[in-house]
Amino acid sequence: MGEHCKNTLKLKADIEFFVYQSDIFNASCYPPDDNKLYIILSSGILERFSKEELTFVVGHEIGHVLFEHFDYPVRQILDEGENHLAPIHAMKLYAWNRNAEISADRAGLLCCQDFEAVGRTFFKLSSGVTTDSLDFQLNAYIEQFVDLEEVLNDANHDPSDWYSSHPFSPLRIKALELFNKSETYAEFNPNITGEITEEAMEVEIKRIMSLMEPENLDDESEHSEKIQRLMFLGGYLISNADGVVDDSEIQALSSIVAPKIFANCMMTIKGLTEDEMIDEVKQLTKDLDIVLSVMQKLNILRDLSIISYADGEIDDSEINVLHNLARLLYINTDFIDRVISDAQGVN
Repeated sequence: MGEHCKNTLKLKADIEFFVYQSDIFNASCYPPDDNKLYIILSSGILERFSKEELTFVVGHEIGHVLFEHFDYPVRQILDEGENHLAPIHAMKLYAWNRNAEISADRAGLLCCQDFEAVGRTFFKLSSGVTTDSLDFQLNAYIEQFVDLEEVLNDANHDPSDWYSSHPFSPLRIKALELFNKSETYAEFNPNITGEITEEAMEVEIKRIMSLMEPENLDDESEHSEKIQRLMFLGGYLISNADGVVDDSEIQALSSIVAPKIFANCMMTIKGLTEDEMIDEVKQLTKDLDIVLSVMQKLNILRDLSIISYADGEIDDSEINVLHNLARLLYINTDFIDRVISDAQGVN
């Protein structure tokens, strides 16, 4: 399997596999050292995934190496940056990390050459169900989230589980489905006809990935101004949770909103008590609740959570403010806990 992936992706380094005991499905790799690439697999994933599924996983890990994703070690950058890294850049690092997974998935498919096996892999990672008695139907599985726009506009749908950084995400499998139909992939797989051009594929993938990107600070619409004011006040309340807002935290807030809005916010908060700020936050969330999709609300909360953890630390008082903001936006507080947990686990 390793030799197949090495030859398919034209990897120059030799592969050495290591297995550690764990029921958690996980795989990782380290950059080549002395012309050797080390791939580490949990015993759980090795025992319960088929050869085709493992081929996708191994190809995915090699993809991270070939795309030089190790040049941007997100967790280490965040740890080293601490107070020196602007929160907007922390948010963009996480966005970059999500897109890196999309790229590595393509390498996995090139090795596996079986999109149905890839679908089973994502399903097993997300559900933990690996029994052979399960009658897995790829098309039925994908149809659950084929129309992402329709899903996102459904008030009864909660997409909060999409935000987990590494396990199954509808956006990842949708992006890979587009790659599977592309003229680009058809050059490597004679069984594929190539229904869409490379340009059309990339435009559509960029669009669907933008659903999870930080809000556009250049947008001057009324809603954008309220969103940014909410993020500033929310971030200020989080910073003030310990009773002190220092210069570095003010500098951090300046990076998550447009300069004009930042200046206006700084002027107004000087005359506001904390209770008055909370009242304004309540009014803003009430106004925005009507116009924001669930995904936009999750984006706001995710970005505020990342900002709070940008220095690698977050205390209970800050989490409590985040939980209160989530409640005001009618989002389950478990989402905050999951985002922070994922942030702590990103490497």
